[in-house]
Amino acid sequence: MQKKTKLAIKHYHGKELEKIGKSAASFPLYVMVRYKNAKTKFASRLGIRFVNENGGDSSILSNFNRDVISLIEEEVKHIELLRDYFEDVLGVEFTPSMVVNEVFENTALERVIDYFDQVFEEKELIEILAEIDQDLIDLLDAAGPTRFLSGLKHLDLALFQQCMEIEEVRRVFDFFRIYKSLNWPEVNRLQFRMAIIDGDQNIAGLKKWMDDRFDSEMSHYYRLNPIDLNQ
Repeated sequence: MQKKTKLAIKHYHGKELEKIGKSAASFPLYVMVRYKNAKTKFASRLGIRFVNENGGDSSILSNFNRDVISLIEEEVKHIELLRDYFEDVLGVEFTPSMVVNEVFENTALERVIDYFDQVFEEKELIEILAEIDQDLIDLLDAAGPTRFLSGLKHLDLALFQQCMEIEEVRRVFDFFRIYKSLNWPEVNRLQFRMAIIDGDQNIAGLKKWMDDRFDSEMSHYYRLNPIDLNQ
């Protein structure tokens, strides 16, 4: 196997931000990524997400505490995994600008558990629920399809079985149940794509279904928006 080019990833926090012409007033945590002849610097993508999920005040990252250390470690792993995915799976050259591509970021970092809710075909499901009570549709919207159907299975088995007669709903929900049976900690779609999973035919079917969809999306976005290898 050909040796990979060194991928340099460095985070800047606090007074170190002055080294790259930034200040904590803009954002407390920045990243510099160098690979081959290209480099880019940017506000930590995982840091931004962490701030947005915790009230929106970036000052929560001002102190070099356990949260900041965990974010740095997680972001380094994410960038390395993204490089490996593009080069080893898609067979295209990785460049640092891919890390800050919004579409790649949103796809790669989407939680697997949230992805299932996104791909459910709800039209026929809503038609069934509308014949019973509007409140069920409101509950579906509030809980999301996976949680709604999981609860429905215990509360109203007959209605659940009626919903499972919709082929695509049953297919996605079956994959969801297989995923839950793995008892994994929370992972995103990129982490799941790059994971090596040993299991039975059902788990293999889930992995192929998830992998094929992820690869299709990422390669489609890459072809639509080819990356400048000098960035």
